[in-house]
Amino acid sequence: MRFAQEISELDQEFQRIKSDSHFFDSHAITSSAGARERAAAHRSACYVWLAAILERITKNSLQAAFREINARALPLKEIRLSLFSLICEPEISALSAKSRAKSWETRASIFGKAFVDSPAELAEEVLPLDGKTIRPEHFDVIWQVLGLSGESLPSPRHRFALTDLANGRNELAHGETGVVAFGRKKANSDLIRLVQHIDETTVHFLTSLDYYLDNFGFRRQ
Repeated sequence: MRFAQEISELDQEFQRIKSDSHFFDSHAITSSAGARERAAAHRSACYVWLAAILERITKNSLQAAFREINARALPLKEIRLSLFSLICEPEISALSAKSRAKSWETRASIFGKAFVDSPAELAEEVLPLDGKTIRPEHFDVIWQVLGLSGESLPSPRHRFALTDLANGRNELAHGETGVVAFGRKKANSDLIRLVQHIDETTVHFLTSLDYYLDNFGFRRQ
C-alpha cells in the first residue's frame, strides 16, 4: 500500500487530537471558568487543525499520484479522457480570453491531443480543487475527474461531517464567531466523532487512490 506511511502518520495526529481533547474536557468539568474557556478554545482550534490536515493530505496525495502517472509515460492516446480536463487546463482557461472566432484553433488542439503518441504529463500545480476549504463536493469532483471507482465518501454521515468541518473552520477563520463562543457550542463527544469521520474519510480516499493506481484506472478503457 503506497500510502501506508501517510495513513499511519494521520492516525497518530488524529489520536493526539482525541487525547488532548479528553484531557482538556476532563479538567474543565471540575475546574475554573478559565479552564472551561481553554477547553472551548481547544475544540475550536481542532476545527482549524482538522481542515488543514485534510487539505494537506488531499493535495499531497494527488500530487504523488500525478508523479506516478507521469513516470509511466503513457501516450496521451491511452489516457482516460476525463484527465484531459487537467492536462489541457491552460488551453481551456485561455479560451475565456479569446473571441469566438479565434477560439476554434485552440478547441481543435485540445481535442486533437486525445489521439497523439506524446507521453501524458499531469502538472502537479493543476489539481481538481478550487483553493477553498475541503467539502464533500471536492471529493465528488476528484472522483469524476480522475475516474476513481466506488463512492466518493464512505457514507452520508461523512458528507455531513465534512460540511460541518468546513463551515466551522470558515466561521472561525473569518472571525464570525470567537474561539471560546464557537467551542462552547461543541461537546467533546461531537469533536471526537468528527475526528473519527475525518480519519475514515482520509483512509477511504487514500485506499481508493491506491487501488486506482494499482489497476491503471488512469488508462482509457
